[in-house]
Amino acid sequence: MNKNNKPDIHFVEITSFGCGPDAFVVDEVAEILKAKGKTMTLLKVDDVNNIGSLKLRVRSLLESLKLRTEDIKSEPLPQTPIYKKTDKKKTILVPHFSDFYSPFVETFFEMMGYKIKTLPPSNDESIQLGLQFSNNEICYPATLVIGDFIRALRSGDYDTKDIVLGISQTGGQCRATNYIMLIKKAMIAADYNDIPVISIAFSDGINNQQEFVLDWKPLINIAMYAILFADSISKMYYSAVAHSKDLKQELLKEMTTIEYITNIRDKYIKKSQNYVRNKDSKGLLSLLETAVEDFNNVLDLSKEPPKIGIVGEIYVKYNNVGHKGVVNWLVEQGAEVVMPSLLSFFVQYFVNRKADVDLNLVERNVFNDIVPKILQIQLKRAMKKVSDVAKNYKLWTDFGDINEDAREAAKIISLATQFGEGWLIPAEIGNFDKHNVQNVVSLQPFGCIANHIISKGIEKKIKEHYPKMNLLFLDFDSGVSDVNVHNRLHFMLKNARNVR
Repeated sequence: MNKNNKPDIHFVEITSFGCGPDAFVVDEVAEILKAKGKTMTLLKVDDVNNIGSLKLRVRSLLESLKLRTEDIKSEPLPQTPIYKKTDKKKTILVPHFSDFYSPFVETFFEMMGYKIKTLPPSNDESIQLGLQFSNNEICYPATLVIGDFIRALRSGDYDTKDIVLGISQTGGQCRATNYIMLIKKAMIAADYNDIPVISIAFSDGINNQQEFVLDWKPLINIAMYAILFADSISKMYYSAVAHSKDLKQELLKEMTTIEYITNIRDKYIKKSQNYVRNKDSKGLLSLLETAVEDFNNVLDLSKEPPKIGIVGEIYVKYNNVGHKGVVNWLVEQGAEVVMPSLLSFFVQYFVNRKADVDLNLVERNVFNDIVPKILQIQLKRAMKKVSDVAKNYKLWTDFGDINEDAREAAKIISLATQFGEGWLIPAEIGNFDKHNVQNVVSLQPFGCIANHIISKGIEKKIKEHYPKMNLLFLDFDSGVSDVNVHNRLHFMLKNARNVR
């Protein structure tokens, strides 16, 4: 009790060094204590800590409390404003994700009545600002996303009274579910606390923002075709740049072959937006047919480049800055990069739902059983139509079946392992083995506990099931050495070239 006979409670937090969730939990606790006028005492414990230094910090806390003469004053916690219906006219800024998929974001949200602006890709300034305004122990994508927002706001290109910040969320067992809190804290720290921050999620009730409503159900069908279209362009692009013929004469030396094929990619991604906007799946299929012809025209089928598969955390896997240009570097070295379909990330829900029911993790619900079955039928129909067109591409490999891939993954890890990319990582590796891709790089943010546990934890079992599989694990944060990353990739490439 204090002198006024009121409870006088203080707080010491003990964390495990490197524990992923603690990166944002510590910040939250510190903010609550500060608002209540109390001191944060944090003890990080690992197997080499000197117990004497920990005791000293606790003694210091106790002695400081003895010297306190005034009652603690409580202040309200700072908050960013809640999104209101009147904010719908504002522009929602979202971070850049991928050259293949980001253009579709603006189109789909326009169709739902929102104006969205995708920010430019991250750069060095994004990294520095992200480190300045967020916990440095959080995963690398959060650093980049926060840095992108603050860079945009400081550019002077936007009226802060006319914008909202948005971040995608699944609400799953991943630190990314807490990005919205990290962004809000960063905005307050950077004096942009008058801007609403919203969670762009398709689940109801996430982060108490009921006035931000996404009417996504009428768009399900065209969304399936759009993702399949983008995945198809990705498949053709990466195989085409690796199998391309010498185009110097045709191009009059105005650009490199990779630049020429990249222009083909960007042309079709741009053209596809009108078909998506009009919900014209037939037009999208017709456009894909033309794209197949263009990609076929640059192929030299006599080439046999080494194939390198890519798995890992979704942002780092698809975002060029997130993986420090590793994928483009492999392309420049003549490797055929094999990227998993983004569709797999979304349709893993079908497997997750069934696994949770079978393992008694959730209650069976007739409605929740029927809807996924209907969606899967709809998806299979869309996949067949897209495949019937795309198979005319001379190096086409078909989309995998998520249920078959999950059955293979279940031999390696429980399908209840759904945090992060979960069982999807071994599923994608198994799919690669099926298509004779024996060299796989796993890209993940440093400190991404889910990916570290799964990617590195399943290595032994992966090699038992797929003896020829060669795995390389690369972790990324702001301080990772590019030289070290490229040296390790050189060994991977050398092995891939030798075993062809």
